[in-house]
Amino acid sequence: MPRQERKVVRVSVRPAFASNWLIDKLGDFHRQHEDIDLEIYASKITNLRTVGADIAICYGKANEWAGFGCTKLLTGRLFPVCNPSYRKTLGEISHPKDLLRAVLLRLPRHPWKPWFEAAGVKYAESAKGLLFSDAHLMLNAAANGQGVALAFDVLARNDLKMEKLVRLFDLSIPSDCDYYAVYPEGALSKPETNLFLDWLVATCRNEPTDTQETQVR
Repeated sequence: MPRQERKVVRVSVRPAFASNWLIDKLGDFHRQHEDIDLEIYASKITNLRTVGADIAICYGKANEWAGFGCTKLLTGRLFPVCNPSYRKTLGEISHPKDLLRAVLLRLPRHPWKPWFEAAGVKYAESAKGLLFSDAHLMLNAAANGQGVALAFDVLARNDLKMEKLVRLFDLSIPSDCDYYAVYPEGALSKPETNLFLDWLVATCRNEPTDTQETQVR
């Protein structure tokens, strides 16, 4: 009797999302679909046509992936976090303006100015200091006491639970980017790819998001 070929879904995902969200959830998918193998490639996606994945989990805006199927997975909010020990070195932090004396870790997609504006603090975006290309690196730097990160709520949740990071203020702002499942034409013709996408959407739908919008003046 011929050996039955295994079903495989190839998933490309940014390191931050892989490490801080996806890996913790994969056991649930495997329990539901033991006959489907997942191949996970953690990489910075620059050209979806050369990735060779069935689905890529991307962060950005929907119009960035013209010519591909695109399903929104997660929206989120941004708020400042840092290592508990680093928090102690800052002294009294009672108002957002007190963060101006901290080392502010930066991502190109998440400038600090909008958060400070929501807090009623004048801030000219700095071109100095640590700039990261990936949120995973930035959050690791914050967890290791290198400064304060403006974190996407979903990505920071595990580190907050484990007390590697602490949240500094209730105030959060909406991110202008979201997480999407992006896939080439024809990818969903594979039943296993459809099943994985359905699981992603359902799992993300149950994910709590931050709702703190109170402005601090």
